[in-house]
Order: sequence, then structure tokens, then C-alpha cells
Amino acid sequence: MNVLAPADLSARQASGPVEVFFDLTCPWCYVGSARIMRSVAAHAPSGEPGSGFPLLWRPFLLDQSIPALGVPRAAYFVRKFGSETRARRFYGILNDLALAEGLRFDFEAMKTIPSTLDAHRVLLWLRRFGTQDAVSTMVVRLMRAHFLDGLHIGDQLVLARLAVETGAASAAEIRSLLSGRDFQADVMQEHSDAQRRGVTGVPCVIANSMAISGLQDEKVIDAILRVASS
Repeated sequence: MNVLAPADLSARQASGPVEVFFDLTCPWCYVGSARIMRSVAAHAPSGEPGSGFPLLWRPFLLDQSIPALGVPRAAYFVRKFGSETRARRFYGILNDLALAEGLRFDFEAMKTIPSTLDAHRVLLWLRRFGTQDAVSTMVVRLMRAHFLDGLHIGDQLVLARLAVETGAASAAEIRSLLSGRDFQADVMQEHSDAQRRGVTGVPCVIANSMAISGLQDEKVIDAILRVASS
């Protein structure tokens, strides 16, 4: 377990949200998001003021070199792991982890590794103008679209369609957002802030002065939430 130094997180307060730094094409985030959301739900409001934790999804761009149109998935993973054989071994490990969470990967359907900048812009827009539930629902749908449905979540038309499908926004709102550069600087600023705070990998969960990074057991996530809420 990777725990950040409390000094890095001194600005957090007991009533603050659970911050989740993530990227939408990170397979560990896909699996980890299910565990994180279950743990947070277990600390849902009990009727007492301030009980429970709101979720705050924060962008962390794992590979800023990926162009807007994305790169072929097969070639990308071969470069990453050294060979197709090693990549397929990695696929097997991920599928075993996903099945335990009621999830599934379809790497053959996944033709492209996209840039996630525009998708994060949509999520930041939702964070400002939508609801916490809308953001969480969109995060889950975007990851499933990428890892299971083989959709190109860097494509603006796909992003607009998924926003409509989840009820998060209208297609016109998303097209208007993505036609310009709104929230682009915000995504980059949050990514830089994450690095400044000591986040080097995702998923990274921060609750008050506690932080864990990487795919963690649900018991570990629950433990820091219990400490943070005490």
C-alpha cells in the first residue's frame, strides 16, 4: 500500500469528500472504481448531519502523448508489455480481477486507446453543472464503453451519445462544450495539482489525511473511510 505523507494533505478537513484520482482508460481504475463506490456507499448518510462521504472524481492523465484520435490498442499494449504474449497474459489477470467485481473486459472489441482529455472535460462540466450521482454514473458508463463495448470515448459524438444515454446532459450541451476549449485548462490544472500533492499513480483515493494508491482490497478502502469519519 502506498500512503502519502499527511503533510501533503493537510488542507483536507473531516467533512471533505472522498477524492478519487483516476483515468478512464486505466484498467486498475475500472476494477477499483467498483470497490471504491461500494465502500463509499457503505458510509452513506445515516440521517445525521455530515455523515457519509461525497465522491469527487479528479482527472489524472496517464499518457498525455496520445493524440486526439487515439492509437491502435494492440500496438499500444505490445509496446507497453514487450510482446503480444505478455499483453495477453496481462489481459487474463485483469479479467480474473474484473469477474470478481461483476465486471468484464473485452480487449478484442477495444480497437483504440483514446486521449481522455475530452471525456474528462465532460466530467468536470458535469461536476459544475450536474449532480454527484450524474458524474459517478457517467464515469462508470465511460469506463464500460471503453473496456467492454469497444467504443471510442475520445470521439465527441460518442461522448454526446453516452451523456444522453445516462441522462447526464443533452447532446447539444456536450457538443457545445466540446466545440471549444472550455474546461481543458481545468483538466490540466487538476492533473498538475495531483502531481504536486504527490499522486503518481491511479486509482488514488484520498479521504481527509489518509491516502492510498493502486488497486486496493475493499477492506483497505473501508479502513481509511472509517478512520476519516471517526
